[in-house]
Amino acid sequence: MYPPNCAPECLPTTAQEKARKEKKNLSGEAMSKSQNRTRTKSIRAAVTPEEYVEINEKAVAAGLSAGGYLRACGLGRATPRTKRRTPVDSQILERAIAEMRRIGNNINQIAHAANLNLPPDQEQLRQVLKEHTETLQLLREARKR
Repeated sequence: MYPPNCAPECLPTTAQEKARKEKKNLSGEAMSKSQNRTRTKSIRAAVTPEEYVEINEKAVAAGLSAGGYLRACGLGRATPRTKRRTPVDSQILERAIAEMRRIGNNINQIAHAANLNLPPDQEQLRQVLKEHTETLQLLREARKR
């Protein structure tokens, strides 16, 4: 899955991620703003559309941005500020978005009835709440994958 010099052990550890979030180096000392902005050089490489897709797919599979993935591969280790990308199952996410649209439509209908001083439809409220709960579960599943 990874090139030999880009094995999973070169990806950021939990300690590295925690230090980055707390804006501290691995020894626990606070980093100055200048230490937070040390990437001032860029390297450009032309790739084919197929290579571009492959690099991005590997980065997503590793849970990294494309830049973080390429730095990890090129250096043979994760850099201290390499950001992990939360993997998402796009099919589940699309289903959840469709559900959210439907829920929004139901809420809109309930609000319209309320604006006309009509009593709320208890069954419709229960259904919207159930759909909302199911959609939240779908989103949690998408985040875990």
